[in-house]
Amino acid sequence: MKIRIRFAAAAVIAAALLASACAGSPAGNDTEPVTSAEAPAGSETDVRTEPVFAARDYSGQTFTVYMRSSKATSYAANYMIGEDNGSLCDEAALSRNMMVEEKYGVKLEFREASSPLETLSADIKGGDPGYDLILERRNSMGPKVTSGLLADLAAMDIDFSRPWWDMNCVEGYSLGGRLFLIANDISVSRFSNSYFLYFNKQILENYRLDDPYGLEKAGNWTLENFLGLVQSVSNVPADGSIGTYGMLTATGPANGTHMHLLTGCGIRFTSVDAEGKREAAVGDQLEKIDGIFSSIRTVVSESESTLTFSKASDMDKENLSGYANIYDHARSLFASGHFLFLHGGMGISSQFSDMENDYGAIVNPKYNADQTRYYHKIDPYALIFGAPNSPSVDRERLAIVSDYWAYISRTTLIPAYYEVTIKTKRVSDPTASAMIDTVRETIMYEMADVFGISISDAMNTAYERNNLAKQWTSAERTARATLKSLNDKIAALD
Repeated sequence: MKIRIRFAAAAVIAAALLASACAGSPAGNDTEPVTSAEAPAGSETDVRTEPVFAARDYSGQTFTVYMRSSKATSYAANYMIGEDNGSLCDEAALSRNMMVEEKYGVKLEFREASSPLETLSADIKGGDPGYDLILERRNSMGPKVTSGLLADLAAMDIDFSRPWWDMNCVEGYSLGGRLFLIANDISVSRFSNSYFLYFNKQILENYRLDDPYGLEKAGNWTLENFLGLVQSVSNVPADGSIGTYGMLTATGPANGTHMHLLTGCGIRFTSVDAEGKREAAVGDQLEKIDGIFSSIRTVVSESESTLTFSKASDMDKENLSGYANIYDHARSLFASGHFLFLHGGMGISSQFSDMENDYGAIVNPKYNADQTRYYHKIDPYALIFGAPNSPSVDRERLAIVSDYWAYISRTTLIPAYYEVTIKTKRVSDPTASAMIDTVRETIMYEMADVFGISISDAMNTAYERNNLAKQWTSAERTARATLKSLNDKIAALD
């Protein structure tokens, strides 16, 4: 079994890399078989060309990940365990795990729970938590940082600049030179939950609108031009049925449309001072934020060109049964041609496999044409790794196994998921693939979203009430006090 799967995985990934070069392949799901000859020597999948990793033999020791259930209805730990079931990604994950076990003589084990952090304190106080890594939603992990229950990953012998780690995450979540949460290529969560814009090509043609790809290529994919496209689409039937709209929108501080567009304009809520401490970064951006919110509000919240998820689902409630939640239900309305734009991550593209119209994918719009790069916000509920802060955890082994695991995942699972499943089967044009590459490179990790800092909530309230100056005046003191407490507690950790 082990030998067969390992070499089958090489064939799968060779096919993955070949398929990624073929634009316009028909959409499909990740259970479609992919076959090819074994990957040639020197290719990205050839383990003989791997970088140098520490040589160790752990003689059958167990290496355990305690993770959010892989069967969860949302934010599941997808493709961690792997299965020999004909699924491209599952088989790549299974092969990857076997390679790690072979290299280091470990036995990978996975414990699952709906909320792995519930017993963390008791597990550590008991002397041995029984697991080496935790994979859980980041908004749940963040508040645990100051409790001392999570280990400082920056103190371990890991080179986070290597490409199978995420330096944007290191920079975004570092606190006083310490790092307690990290994203890497072992999990696909950051790819599947980084938000960008999907758009319906047929609606663009029907309304004779500018092509977003052309605007982006010309350097004019800006908030103003994007909102102009949204506002151009409005067909509201008199009978109250679902018509055609410029955008399906979300509310709230976590994934509200206004929050993702604000991130796209380069707004950060926190920054790092000269001493490496976190500080609020909103005060000197108030005028810019207020202008951005005003532009968004006029189109997204005050016109007939958009519908929220809840409103759209309510208008089509006779078809709600059969969907796990109103979000999946409302996204089915995008798939059936009722919306020009939709914000979402790569993971939701599976819901568009039967979409009648072609859809495109494009980056968040910039603030204006002078902005030099794009920015994308990751879902605060997306999964991320941490480690229990317990002397029973062998940190050298943790660093060595995790580093190789992330590397080998980059050569197996990530091409299967990213190059084939997402960029070849689910998107329909090469420009969309290029856009998704840009998203992958420009993820912004905002500490205020996941560390219990009140800034994201304050900005959302300011947007909803149209009172940014007033809201920030009342929220600033709390935000600064929270950040000071955070910095002080981190500095006091052993």
